[in-house]
Amino acid sequence: WGQALVFEVAPGPRQAVGSVRLLGDPVPLGTLALATRPPEPLRDEVLSADATRLRRALELRGHAEARVEVEAPDDDPEAGVVFRAHAGPATQVASLEIETPVPVPRSEAPHELRLRKGVPYRVADLAQDRANLLSAFRNAGYLQAEVAPEVEFSDDHREARVTLRVVPGPQTEVEHVVVAGLERTREVV
Repeated sequence: WGQALVFEVAPGPRQAVGSVRLLGDPVPLGTLALATRPPEPLRDEVLSADATRLRRALELRGHAEARVEVEAPDDDPEAGVVFRAHAGPATQVASLEIETPVPVPRSEAPHELRLRKGVPYRVADLAQDRANLLSAFRNAGYLQAEVAPEVEFSDDHREARVTLRVVPGPQTEVEHVVVAGLERTREVV
């Protein structure tokens, strides 16, 4: 217990971004602003955030299997950073089905769904459509409703068949309302 623990830190040379290049599939991403740029310091969290930004930009264009690799040499004080994008095939929605044992409530029907036949398949759109459909059922009194998305891709991943399976559960109706504990106002209020 009487021992001291000492860390000796040798930082080495400071690395700065010397250049930035985007290589890979011919997808126009030139308008996307990256935080990795010369002569900023080379930082892992910034590289990771930029790679995620590039991947999401590809996904928004319908490339469901997009991935981005980052190459930054460790031993170069003025590193040339390369983002290598692999877009993969562009995926379109081939069909969209809503399977439910009860009709979608008309008074609470969700606005037009984002996914429909012929549009690019995007995970963000699928999540939003699921949330909108779930909200419609819950607002109609199906408090235990569940919506499970299922996506089936073609062999070449150029088409996606999307199914939203709804399990509504029992519908809850208000039987009566009890107002209690009024001390500073009248029940009619």
